[in-house]
Amino acid sequence: MSGVEIYIGDLIQHASERTALVYIAELLEKSQSDAVIFANLECRGRQIDLVVALDELTLVIEVKHSSNPMRGGANGPWEVRVASGGWKPVRNGYRQTVDAVHALRDEMSRFARAAVEYPSAALVFTPAIPPGSAIYQGDHKASIVGLGDVASLLQQTKSELWSLADWRRFAAHLRLQRVNSVAAASDPKLHAAEALIGEYQSMVRRTYDALGAGLVSFSCRAGESDVPVEEIIAKGGAGDNLLLTGASGCGKTLAACRIACAAVERGRVPVFVRAKDFDGSLREVIRQEVTLLGAPSETDILGACRTLAQPLTLILDGYNECAPHERLRLTRSIAAAARRYEASIVVTSQIAPEPAGLLDL
Repeated sequence: MSGVEIYIGDLIQHASERTALVYIAELLEKSQSDAVIFANLECRGRQIDLVVALDELTLVIEVKHSSNPMRGGANGPWEVRVASGGWKPVRNGYRQTVDAVHALRDEMSRFARAAVEYPSAALVFTPAIPPGSAIYQGDHKASIVGLGDVASLLQQTKSELWSLADWRRFAAHLRLQRVNSVAAASDPKLHAAEALIGEYQSMVRRTYDALGAGLVSFSCRAGESDVPVEEIIAKGGAGDNLLLTGASGCGKTLAACRIACAAVERGRVPVFVRAKDFDGSLREVIRQEVTLLGAPSETDILGACRTLAQPLTLILDGYNECAPHERLRLTRSIAAAARRYEASIVVTSQIAPEPAGLLDL
């Protein structure tokens, strides 16, 4: 054998897992390493993202992506910071990785009819551990790293490992399918989601670049400081939560349009909605917006964001223009959407959202 062989249990359905596979395969090809890679396999009731087998190393990899800070230890659930305030429980990535190692090792031992050494393991964040995170740092059971640190992990060595021929036989035992490329390992739905989001972002850029073209530079009061509006736009585009307040005609909506464009430049997916259109259903207002930009439906856009792990920015323009009897429901709907989709929030308004504190702005 020469080169990298890829075997899959099923087509890869998440962009973060494909990103990791592409990166690892390229590393191995550049180093001219012979390797067997398993991707998206089930093993003793556990789904395992990747297994990389080299002559002197077996590395089990679980892949995770988050745009927001995370926290958690070796035990108990982890949590992810959400834009609406507070933390949302998520699966403990360290425990997930260790459980994957145990499942793989047990199946390897059953196949070999003898105890085998525990593989090395890593929880890998793509592209990196989210800034501001406070998560367990890993141990001898599993490392916790960003994608850029995988190269050093692949330099490790262990004794008493299987040969690559053993791994091919194990692939047959698991009924894995060999594919000739990373592209062939990926679900076509990934490509469809990328095309949909790409077209949508292009329409956002064209539409809101034109709508925000009349913005004139001015200073904004942020806390105790005066900052140029361009700095506020950059923060909103990068995923900061913002509340833009001021009198009618001061440039809030134009700035929000520019934030939508800045979000696209940062790889985010902005959804711009107008509070005056809200009549009790945020989903309906989002549907109206995304279909105007050429998307089939809000379900398609939100589903593609989740599939691709692309961060969402909800931009609510003119909160004060929402009917007074609908404002509480609107605030709660935005908070719920931000929590569900881990989205950032930008609100323009002449008044503070009601009730105070429900949105982390």
